[in-house]
Amino acid sequence: WGMAKFPARRYAVIIQSPAAALPLQDSLQQAHQRTGKGIDLIALDSSAMQQSEVAYQLRDQAAVLVASQANLAAEAFPYAETLAVLKSNPKMSPQQLGSQLVQQQAKKCRATVQTAVDLGAQKGLAEAVRTAVHTLIEEKVPADLIYTSMMRVRAIEADDPSKAVFDRRDLPAFLSKLGGDPRLASERAREALEMALKAQQDTLLAHHSGGNHAVWGNARGTTVFMPWQAPTRESQLE
Repeated sequence: WGMAKFPARRYAVIIQSPAAALPLQDSLQQAHQRTGKGIDLIALDSSAMQQSEVAYQLRDQAAVLVASQANLAAEAFPYAETLAVLKSNPKMSPQQLGSQLVQQQAKKCRATVQTAVDLGAQKGLAEAVRTAVHTLIEEKVPADLIYTSMMRVRAIEADDPSKAVFDRRDLPAFLSKLGGDPRLASERAREALEMALKAQQDTLLAHHSGGNHAVWGNARGTTVFMPWQAPTRESQLE
């Protein structure tokens, strides 16, 4: 409907409800099939949506994803400020617009976390992480070493261990902790972790992490699902 009523050279989709973001991939695919047009930027103005899994699912649907790793306060995206910048530079790229959203959010609310990522680089990140995982298995890196490195990275917004959000940790922080652990004997595993970390950094277009929140000190752009214990039937149902 929006593409038909308001034709443009570039399109951005902003979602405020986290529930609405769940079927987003299918919705965008259907829109592309009907119109032959794609989306340039997706912004998820809701809590804890800057996840590697979400970005990977949307990798073919847009060029840029803007979202936060953390639970957001009442502050919404700085729409007026960002549109003012866009009006002054209407030819800016989706990457530039995504970076502006992060920068304007940082000015509006310093105590927040916001990131813009390059969706085109998500496939490379997934391949690097997959290689790192296979290398850890092949090199027989002890599970307790991996687990302790994971637990040294505090969960984003870990208010309650029983909540699923407790299982989401900052991906680059984990890769750095494990790769930098002196107990890691395998140089091959260390190199694979470094390559995965570089691939994650290559996805970042802009990132802001501010305020005095202890957990946000770990926020470096992307969270990933890393359960601290085996899921129970009750947690899966939740």
